[in-house]
Amino acid sequence: MSVRSIWGKVRMVGRGIVNYDGKDARYAVREWIGHYVAALSFDNVKVAKHSVRKIGEKDGKPVYQLRIKVSSACLRHSLFEADQPFHNPGIMHAPKALLRLIASVAGLLRGYMFESKGCVGIKRKSPLLVTDAEQVNDTVSTFDIGAQCAPKVEKEDADEASGLTMHYKEAICEVVYEFDFAIDLNLLQFISLDNRYDRLAVDPNYLEDYRACLTRTLGSQAPDKKWYMYKTATNGLPEEGILLTREQVVVLVQEVFQRLLGLCIQRGGGGYARVESVQVKHVCNPITDLPGDPSGYYQVKAVEDLRLKPEDVEVFYTEVSEDEAKAFYDGIETAEKNQKAKAKEQRAAKKKAKEERTSTEE
Repeated sequence: MSVRSIWGKVRMVGRGIVNYDGKDARYAVREWIGHYVAALSFDNVKVAKHSVRKIGEKDGKPVYQLRIKVSSACLRHSLFEADQPFHNPGIMHAPKALLRLIASVAGLLRGYMFESKGCVGIKRKSPLLVTDAEQVNDTVSTFDIGAQCAPKVEKEDADEASGLTMHYKEAICEVVYEFDFAIDLNLLQFISLDNRYDRLAVDPNYLEDYRACLTRTLGSQAPDKKWYMYKTATNGLPEEGILLTREQVVVLVQEVFQRLLGLCIQRGGGGYARVESVQVKHVCNPITDLPGDPSGYYQVKAVEDLRLKPEDVEVFYTEVSEDEAKAFYDGIETAEKNQKAKAKEQRAAKKKAKEERTSTEE
């Protein structure tokens, strides 16, 4: 059977906190802990992101279990940090730079949305799903006090000048995380050049330049644009776009694993988390190949260990001839025009009838 998607389980090991929460998170953590913690009473405290679950009740009050976590947003950013080290808000005004971005590995895998006033936006939904990484070992975090020195500054409301500031931050020693990921081969293999489904990925005016950038990214000639229809759609309409070859889909999947296997999140102050192991499962039947079922997974220690072959990739689209697609839409447009003309005639008839009743009454 053909592979429709890929599921994976990742185990990370590290020390310290690599993903802190906002300042107001201390209020929620204080309630979840259920007992007094002095550090959480101060404004200058840094709290890690947590996953929370209810594990019981005590004296009629819920008891929660807190685990350190690394958010999916942090993981996705770290995966593509080398591709996109910073955000450029002016990229919409530089077509060459924009095309390089949306045709890059990061653009194809992470997705994007660019909106510009007065122009049709371009967008691509990410085919890569990444969940939060949640702590799975029993190490308990603490709140450590720290100090930061700075030049002394005179303040009107201070009794004496001081360059020393005190703060608290949550800390932990050895920590082990686990998270899941999935690659949707359906979303990965198709690049839309049609705005009918509201997922126009490339401005058609720059198509040839985009295909040149895409060719460099994939290492093989980017396919021409054609008309396609989703195979199993009962209400599908032909859609113009680029359908990547099976070999090119495998190349992009390998790029995901290249980044995933080398993932290491480092944070100033001593915190880090790195990938220790990756397990993969090919989903051919979504009903039977469930992510929670431990059967079917295999270990991937290098990109070469990935067992996905080009012939295994499911092709979700079927090609439609240009004449057939245009005839299809011409029929729809003709029907819409006839419907509008009929509605206009009905409104005119109603208006005339109303005017005749009014003149008769007078």
